[in-house]
Amino acid sequence: KNLYQDITAAIREVDTRHILFIEGNWWANDFSGLTPPWDDNMVYSFHKYWSYNDQGSIQWVLDLRDRHNVPLWCGEAGENSNVWYRDAIKLFEDNGIGWAWWPLKKVESISGILSVAKPSGYDRLLDYWKGQASKPSVDFAFNALMGLAENYRLENTLINRTVVDAMFRQVQTTELLPFAEHHIPGIIFAADYDLGPLGYAYMDEEVADYHVSTGTWTGWNNGWAYRNDGVDVETCNDTKQNNGYSVGWISDDEWLAYTVKIDSTAMYDVILRIASEQSGKMHFQVDGIDVNAVFSVPATGSWYVWRDLPVSGLVLPAGEHVLKIHFDQGTFNLNYMEFIPAGSTAQADFLCLSAATSSDGRTFSADLNKQVALPLPTPPGGFSLKVNGADAAIGSYTVDESGRRIVFTPAQMIHFEDRAYLSYSGGAVVAEDGTPLQAFSNLRISNTQPARHTIPGRIQAEDFDVNNGFGIEDTDDAGGGQNLGWTDAGDYADYAVTVTKAGTYDVKYRIAAQSGGRIGLQKIDDSGTKTLHTISIPVTGGWQNWQTISKEAVLPEGRYILRIRVKSGGFNLNWFEFDFITGAEYTQDTPSVFSLRQNWPNPFNSTTRIEYSLPLAAQVKLNIYNLRGEKVTTLIDGVIPAGEHSVSWTASNVASGLYFYRIQAGDFSETRKLVLQR
Repeated sequence: KNLYQDITAAIREVDTRHILFIEGNWWANDFSGLTPPWDDNMVYSFHKYWSYNDQGSIQWVLDLRDRHNVPLWCGEAGENSNVWYRDAIKLFEDNGIGWAWWPLKKVESISGILSVAKPSGYDRLLDYWKGQASKPSVDFAFNALMGLAENYRLENTLINRTVVDAMFRQVQTTELLPFAEHHIPGIIFAADYDLGPLGYAYMDEEVADYHVSTGTWTGWNNGWAYRNDGVDVETCNDTKQNNGYSVGWISDDEWLAYTVKIDSTAMYDVILRIASEQSGKMHFQVDGIDVNAVFSVPATGSWYVWRDLPVSGLVLPAGEHVLKIHFDQGTFNLNYMEFIPAGSTAQADFLCLSAATSSDGRTFSADLNKQVALPLPTPPGGFSLKVNGADAAIGSYTVDESGRRIVFTPAQMIHFEDRAYLSYSGGAVVAEDGTPLQAFSNLRISNTQPARHTIPGRIQAEDFDVNNGFGIEDTDDAGGGQNLGWTDAGDYADYAVTVTKAGTYDVKYRIAAQSGGRIGLQKIDDSGTKTLHTISIPVTGGWQNWQTISKEAVLPEGRYILRIRVKSGGFNLNWFEFDFITGAEYTQDTPSVFSLRQNWPNPFNSTTRIEYSLPLAAQVKLNIYNLRGEKVTTLIDGVIPAGEHSVSWTASNVASGLYFYRIQAGDFSETRKLVLQR
């Protein structure tokens, strides 16, 4: 600080106009001793690398700004993926923070804004400096270094336009932008998917490096070539044809999107150029609607032995569309896709390809490979529905604007834990080209609803569906896990819940508070937002000094969103719990039917163990669900005696990602999150 103040004084003797940027210690992230500010025209400059891009990751520097009324500048950030870049810049700009990136130019880099070609002889020079080669001549060293300097000229660098797009355009919009011009009929190279954010242009399992937050370094593009997204792109050795690159390291449920111009509505065959040591599965979509059933991708004997895989009978509509290749099961390498005209649409069978629920379970849809002729027959029109093995009524249906998706409204909504199947028989539904819809039986309706927390039961605060403003940290509270913190007025977290019975509940909050605060519990559904209660948070003596407080709330039966809203900050929240206290089932001395102790390890890479205790024998069910609310497996379903118990889940044949488990014992249940990281 003394040095900074002396320099400031010297500068201000000749310059009272320019801003002074003051960096902290320890890579600009420690401002201890550098407060309060000593000049009325200074900025605190910090760095950010390899950490989560959530509010909690920058709250410390926001507090610094607010406490001393000094602007902020992120003087360095970078060395990561496009996903990290977009999220970090959006975080900075949403919080009024200016930013700079590092580096601008880097030798043979996909993650820099500008990539510099490595000149001849430079590797030899590097090897000498590492002690791995003999000393080169002066002329050799001079030429290698001057060659590098020449390549560093702006006009000689390669612009990584995917990086630029992520840092500027993608911060403002999720709109797709074609990376290359694609026509059907024609060849589409797999690595030339659209420019756009994760979840819009592509989906990938590993998308950024967060080792400062997680302790584990993660590569995002395992091939380190061509593009800086989460998609794994490597140089391609296919001698038949290539654009220099192929997509590999494909995991389950990843996908790529391409803006395409289709010459005419017709049937097309596709030749996929693939290489793999093991088999996989995939299918195509157009504008988010399936255009063919899931098909197998066979092994070719090696990751670099390329073979043609013919796929026939895709009916594609004319015009500009978004073509998506969905990888249902990895892993294999993909070089390109060649689309070839194969005849009129009438030459293809009219098929129902897949079905899925809406996110709220009120409707479900069926994707068809052709446009359906209108009007549809009077419901049920040959369709039948089964839910959990029992017949269920179809109230109505309609066709969406694509003409290739029928949206059904069942008489009763489908819940996220339900198993539903659609069947069709008869000839009443026909395509616009006159072909009848082929009969099918027991087509599984994929349940895309998010996992819901069941009430009565406990909800871990970090198991939110939406987080606006909270930071997350490891907790010292009993049972471990994480807690929400960095609470400010207006922060909120939303939780999708199913309340199994209406009544008055004792709502317990597990809190730790340095300065106290207030929480509002809100119910959100189609009728609007209603505050159920507001509770004051006492001072507990520290951010990790935990105690439980409670207040009653009346909850209706049904499915809706519960929101924890911060009225005033200064506390941490670990969990909240709902105990039913009104109605015939209530007795003052009824003990909890079970106590869920912990699940560990979490995150885990293969096997995790769930521990629980039962004071009384009970009928217990424990299911694992994926992020779409689909049941993955049942671990327990039967009567379990009183005592301490544990059960293990070995996550085989499932992709890395977020999962939930729900344990039910009698009328009590609890849902918690599991993170599988292979």
